[in-house]
Amino acid sequence: MKKNYLESFQGKHKQFVKENSHPDKKGDDVLIKYFASLEEILEIPKSKIPSDKKYIWTKDHVKSYMTGKKLFAYVLRVYSLKEPYWAEPKPGALRYVNLRQNVSLDGMQPVLSDSEFIELSM
Repeated sequence: MKKNYLESFQGKHKQFVKENSHPDKKGDDVLIKYFASLEEILEIPKSKIPSDKKYIWTKDHVKSYMTGKKLFAYVLRVYSLKEPYWAEPKPGALRYVNLRQNVSLDGMQPVLSDSEFIELSM
């Protein structure tokens, strides 16, 4: 991770990002506290970048990723797990994609209320 990575985030989100960008670790194992589900993929023309109320990055950072004619935004719904899970990495580039054991999603709670999520995803 770059030393100046926090510069890519809006000021009001920097503290959260700083506190959550590096996982708790025990050796190679990492603590997973959240689960995210992909709710929608939006195709957005370059001329229609959404309000910065819809994302945590700076507008310049978002624009830096817009090299093609279209922007694809992934709308994720994030949940706090009731029981955090220590994940053991598997060999390869995607070390935490396929976990060795199932993670219980029972009792997980959405980070944003339904009304907050709907407002942000519109």
